[in-house]
Parts: sequence; C-alpha cells; structure tokens
Amino acid sequence: MNDATDLNGVGGGGWRRPLDPFAFFYLFVFIQVSLVAVWVGLRPPNIGTDTANYLSFYNDVLSCQCMPGEFEVGFEVVAYLFALFDSGSAAFLCSLSLLNFILVLWVSSKAARYYSSGRDSRKFILVVMAAFLVSPFFLNSQINIIRQGLSALFLFHAVFDMRNGRTLRALVWSLLSLSFHFTAALSLLSLFLLLLGRRVVLVSTVLMFLAYASGGTEAFVIYFSNVSGLDIYSRISGYAAGAEYKAGVRLDFAAFSIAIPVLAKLAGHFQRSYSEYIDWAVGVYLSILMPFWFFGWANYSDRFAFTAWLFASIVLSIGLMPLVRKLSLGVVIVPSLLSFFVFWGYLISK
Repeated sequence: MNDATDLNGVGGGGWRRPLDPFAFFYLFVFIQVSLVAVWVGLRPPNIGTDTANYLSFYNDVLSCQCMPGEFEVGFEVVAYLFALFDSGSAAFLCSLSLLNFILVLWVSSKAARYYSSGRDSRKFILVVMAAFLVSPFFLNSQINIIRQGLSALFLFHAVFDMRNGRTLRALVWSLLSLSFHFTAALSLLSLFLLLLGRRVVLVSTVLMFLAYASGGTEAFVIYFSNVSGLDIYSRISGYAAGAEYKAGVRLDFAAFSIAIPVLAKLAGHFQRSYSEYIDWAVGVYLSILMPFWFFGWANYSDRFAFTAWLFASIVLSIGLMPLVRKLSLGVVIVPSLLSFFVFWGYLISK
C-alpha cells in the first residue's frame, strides 16, 4: 500500500480541502481591524474634533470613579466599567473602535441572511463591509462622532431584527441606541412611517424636501416654539453657537441625501428580483432621514442626517448585489481588501 495515498487520499490529496478565500479574508479583516483599533486608541488628541473632549471626559471618570452625567447613560456606563479596572484612555478608545467594527460585521451578517443565501451571502457581507470602509461617515464614527456612530449601528440591528420578527431583540437594540445618543429618538420615531406604507414614506419625503428647501421647516419650528412655549428653536439653533459652520438650508446636503435612494432605485429597476429588497431598504433610509428635513438648518445639521448617511452603505450594497452575484467570490474579495487601504488613507490624512 502506498502510504502517501493512504494518508492523503487518491493522488495524495484526498484529505485536503480546497482553500477557502473567505477564510483568508476573515484573517485579513482580523489583522486590519486590530491595527486600526490600536491606531484609533493611540491617536493624538488633535485627530478628530471631539477626541480631546472624549479624553477629558474619560480622565474625569477615572479620577472620580463615577458617571459625571456629561453624556448619555449607556456611553457613561461603558466608560465607568473601564474606569473600574483603571484602564487607560487608549484602551477605552481602542475598545470602542473594536466594538464599532464588530457591530458592522454583525449587521452585515444579519442583512446577508435577509437578502441572500449560500455563496451570495458571503459576497454580500464583503460588499457591505467594503461600503462601510470607504464611507467617510464610518470614519467619523471611529474618530469623531463616536457615540452617534455606535448608536446608529445599534439602530441598524434593531431595524433588521424587527424586519425578521424578533421584536424583543429589536427593543433591546433600540434601547441601546437611545442610551448612546439622543438623535436615536428622532430616528426611531421616524421609522413608524414605515407602518403607513412605502408610498406614504415617499410622498412625505418629497413634501418635506420641498418644505426644507424653501425654508418652510425652519419657519414651522419657529412658529411651533412660539405657540407651545417649548423654545425648541433656540435650543436647536443655539447648538455650538459661534462655531465656524455653514448653518441654514443646506441644498448640498439635501441633494446628496436624495441621490442615494435614487441610485439604489435605478439599480432595482434593472434587476426586478432585488427590487423588493431595495424598496424596503430605501424606505428605512428615507424614514431615518426625516429629522434632517425638520432640523437640517441648524449648526452641524449633518448630525441629523448622519444615521441615514451611514445606512446608505447598506442601501447601495443591496443595489450592487445583482452585479456582484454574477462575480466569483475571489473577484469580490479583491475590492473588499482594497477598501481597507482606502480606510487607512482616510486615517492617515486626518
């Protein structure tokens, strides 16, 4: 008996399984995510406009071993838990970066189970991951608007769990989202529009876009503030008063926001089998964009559109799937690998 044949199978290779390129991708992702997280954790305070504020906040938590009440309760609980173990600020920021990546991979997997199966599911995960990495909004969630970035990703998990009928899980994710950033409340309220149907969402978007572009929504908030006595307008317009930011109606933001669902719908028009998925994702996107039409005239108005803009990575990935599913897994992996280098380029340029 030939020992080589006996041990390795026919031709010496019977026991060898073909190499799975997806396994190599996961290894690459693990290495790159670890490196990015370390870089983010050790970054100088001048990288990211809020980095110094987060470092100051965490040092306060370390020194008092308490929750100062400066930020939302969920974020402060996480900071307090790190402070209990006397973890340094670098470990705190590094862990938040890792959590960000884990949530993206997790929500990509959830979306893949809904939109595809088998080998297409792997391709979808690759495309979504790449779309997040090349998104400047995801970069901001890593080094700048950390709380809102994590809150948005928690919200995406809630959206997909609700879609899949997992109401209790969706509720937990929603509470987590609220506990990390207050804007989640606006997004969650806006999502109720979906219950009225996608046509209602679409018509509401067109009307709100016209009202926003004409200055009507700002006028309405002023009127409502005066009538109700709640002074909502002053609180919103006074945010970061004196900041060098172009406040008022931002038609550039509005045009960008509308272009995303238009591109996705065009993709769905050419591939009917995916149109249902695209319609649902566009409905979610337009729903969580509603707060921007109401308050997008204030300082740092992009904070009201950020959650929708981050979700755009998922919307556009669905639109690309009819093309991607025709490609081999190995071919799809290549741009996914390159997206990490784009992300590194973003980081270094900061």
